Amino acid sequence: MTTRSKKGVALVLAGGRSTRFGRDKARERIWGKSALERVVDAFMSFPRVYVVGGEGPLPKRAKARLIDKDPGAGPLQAVISAFEQLDDSNFFLCSCDVPMLSHGWVRHLVQGMHDEVDACVPRLDGWAQPMVAYYRKESLDHFRQAWADGERSLQHVLKSMDVQWVEAEEAVAAGLDPMQLVDFDTPEQLKQLVNTNTVSVRSGLKIETY
Repeated sequence: MTTRSKKGVALVLAGGRSTRFGRDKARERIWGKSALERVVDAFMSFPRVYVVGGEGPLPKRAKARLIDKDPGAGPLQAVISAFEQLDDSNFFLCSCDVPMLSHGWVRHLVQGMHDEVDACVPRLDGWAQPMVAYYRKESLDHFRQAWADGERSLQHVLKSMDVQWVEAEEAVAAGLDPMQLVDFDTPEQLKQLVNTNTVSVRSGLKIETY
């Protein structure tokens, strides 16, 4: 098996309702590209990048759009839905509203994950970031069991896993900007993100928790 195939797939979730934003966040243009395109571009080293849910044009780097069987039901359901259409594999999970995500971050999480863990997850200011994280194939058992038990939170799923945390200090030492993991929920947050591109996690640009 080649190194590229061991990476598995990248899943970019685009099926959210964007209620607070007022329109589809995935299609929002940022510096000439949609938010979705910018996230997909960060996975240039992945052989297969899938968009899960959503509508509109598919970014060139994306292999296909997978059906989100219950749009709006959250990321846990979306991952399970995606792997009803794919063979189980390692996967990088990201939402479409993290437009500053860099290939450097993707590479750091994929290449740095230890063999014995279920997931490699950034943690900023004490907040776990399961929506910008790399998961081993075996972690899917935890996703499915949590859903069957009535859980809907990715934070809850992480509690059942052996997680390798990547703290902000480690990221900075590796030359990465932790603020590239900031998402946006409102037009005001997006404007601030675009204008500053460097914000505090505790500012109005919160990092999404699930």
